[in-house]
Amino acid sequence: MTAYCRDVQQTAEAVIVDDLVIRYGSVLAVDHVSISLEYGSVTALLGPNGAGKTSLMEACEGVRSPTSGIIRIAGMDPLRQRKSVVSRLGVMLQSGGIYPAARVRETMADFCALYGQGVNPDNLLDQVGMSHRRDATWRTLSGGERQRLSLALALSARPSIAFLDEPTSGVDLEGRDGIANIIRDMAKSGCAVLVSTHDVSEVEAYADRVLIMNQGKIATDRTLSSASDDLVEIRFRTDPPIDVEILARDLDAQVDLTGSDYLAFAPSTVVSKLGHAITDQGSQLRDLRVTSGIQAEYRRIVRGGQP
Repeated sequence: MTAYCRDVQQTAEAVIVDDLVIRYGSVLAVDHVSISLEYGSVTALLGPNGAGKTSLMEACEGVRSPTSGIIRIAGMDPLRQRKSVVSRLGVMLQSGGIYPAARVRETMADFCALYGQGVNPDNLLDQVGMSHRRDATWRTLSGGERQRLSLALALSARPSIAFLDEPTSGVDLEGRDGIANIIRDMAKSGCAVLVSTHDVSEVEAYADRVLIMNQGKIATDRTLSSASDDLVEIRFRTDPPIDVEILARDLDAQVDLTGSDYLAFAPSTVVSKLGHAITDQGSQLRDLRVTSGIQAEYRRIVRGGQP
């Protein structure tokens, strides 16, 4: 296993956020959020666009001043003790941060030299699948290639704490698998990793824990293993249409009509009752789709349901 991260103290919490508030004028982007991250773990920060994920991460990185609240990174204030904090961090921005005419290998070498952690730039480029683009400039890279290079740059610090913002955005399937492997290996090396994403389908590939953020608040904080498999999202169609109120009463669950689909969030036992309840209305069940676990919980929260 590649030693992506330097040795860290395993007993202390890597990140502590207490009652954090971030406002942009009248907009409340982060609403009294409290979280903590442990070394040797991967936490996925899930949420739709505009949920407040990037604002939260930027405050932890020390590049955005909070309106109120407390942040401690390895026991330090990321604003007042910035020099000591940044030496421990690996940061992957959502976009940008690299001069457009900079060449891949030169940029990688500069970052490795800057951090002085003895990281070989060619090895890192090979690990993220970018060796074949070593002489290319940033402006000529595809979106997925830029993400791979940005991840490599974050790794050049051999961080003990890493903040990765949308690391697989625009990356093909093979590249996503490679990035998931790297993220898992970072945690195995002792690093505390926070990954921001709105792609709920990928988090099971690397995360130990999931935070679901919506409208500036943490709606769910749990390990993947504790995510309720009993809650399911049920989507279906019927022929002919049915009376939603009658079906909801028969199933003892809320049922909504969204476009041409019916939608319900309910215990998994409801699925076995669905066909009979629809038949009782003289209709037939069509196109049944059932989603369980963290994906169902995420979709319920984003649609406005209670955690």
